[in-house]
Amino acid sequence: MPGTDVASVAAKLLARPVTPDSRDCARVRLADTVFAALVGVRTSQGQAGTALAESLYGTSGSLAGLLFRAVAAVRMTEIDDIDLPSCTTPGSVVIPVVLALAAHELVADAAGAGLDRVLEVIAHGYDLVTGLGEAIDGPARLAEGIWPTLAVAPVSAAAIAGLLLGFDDAQLARAVTLAGFSRQDGNPRGNARETMLAGSVVAGVQAALSVRHGIAVAARGSEVPFAELLRAVPEAGGPAAVGRPAIKHFCSARQVMTAVTAVRSLTHNGPAGPIIVEVPPAYAAMIDKPVVASRRESLASAQYQLAAALLDPDRLLDVGRDDLRLDDGFRAAMGRISVRAAEDLRAAYPRQWPARVRASAGGLDRAALAGAVPGEAECSLPALERKFAAFAATSGAPGPRLAGEVIDRAAAGTSLRDLRALSCLLIHEEAQGGRAPDASVKGLPDDG
Repeated sequence: MPGTDVASVAAKLLARPVTPDSRDCARVRLADTVFAALVGVRTSQGQAGTALAESLYGTSGSLAGLLFRAVAAVRMTEIDDIDLPSCTTPGSVVIPVVLALAAHELVADAAGAGLDRVLEVIAHGYDLVTGLGEAIDGPARLAEGIWPTLAVAPVSAAAIAGLLLGFDDAQLARAVTLAGFSRQDGNPRGNARETMLAGSVVAGVQAALSVRHGIAVAARGSEVPFAELLRAVPEAGGPAAVGRPAIKHFCSARQVMTAVTAVRSLTHNGPAGPIIVEVPPAYAAMIDKPVVASRRESLASAQYQLAAALLDPDRLLDVGRDDLRLDDGFRAAMGRISVRAAEDLRAAYPRQWPARVRASAGGLDRAALAGAVPGEAECSLPALERKFAAFAATSGAPGPRLAGEVIDRAAAGTSLRDLRALSCLLIHEEAQGGRAPDASVKGLPDDG
């Protein structure tokens, strides 16, 4: 929107109240995202991101290096949370900023608030990422070729870092304005997209630290390139968004997950006839991938994901996907699956990302419509325990002990010491090249 002051938009989103329920949900988001990071750093793509961070920032444990690695590791997993109305993945931006600043003891602890203050910042961070995503009309932008999370990442990261650093309103405005000049458009394909997001988050934190050191840009928010993306101005107040994003219980682009849910409700035996997947026109082309040749393509392919759901369900928990299943039988199952745009589902999007699946089984034509994925709306620690247990049973993922400690630190933590311990856990995993045993963070040098 021409003339919109970006700093004012951010300020309105930061004005939303944080309730005790919001803080409880922030604990869930913290645990969920840390777990995703621990899964991500163990994959070959996660290790490549770590190597890239070392090339850029060295191996000395720099703030930028830790932040870059965490963002890239979280986002590549496709098991981090996602907000449907804004089409953003807030955890991949918010939590790495919190972890990196905590690891470097840059979190201001006003009045000894400890972890409670950080939980409030996490809740505000979710308001920022999702609110800015809605303000730029994220779902429509995605269809236009702009990745909403990438677009809002620098401004969001700058504001989150500023809150953690104890900025006043004027400093926050300067940080957000500076970060708005780091705007990135586009939606890159391939496995570079996660590292591009990581670089954008680093740029946002750089903006906040620049202001801390007296470096800023002489510009009004309306002159910032990011302002050109805005299509609406959010209202001040309103409910906190931290409880809204969907929790992913298997590894997939969210646009495909309702189709997987629908086909599971039809049959567990794999129908011999054709399967037709109907989704809103906004993402029909995106998930119609009858041939896949990479991990990234498999995650967004309705054909691959549904074939896995029917023939090899454990594949849906395989985050690394170094060995895609593409044998003749699997390809034949993929070949029976087609995708269509359904006009009658258009109105539900983006509040829901529905899918209708039509299949033939036992001589009968059946159909199932799914508007949500079981368990995704439950922002609770028991929900995470079920999720972590499922992934812990797969090869290469953090085991039960490590997963349990992530939940314990996030659920029962009271001080910044607990937050630094979670950061230390991630640093330890990265230092082991993703090959660490199922070890505890207790006793590690940075614990305390």
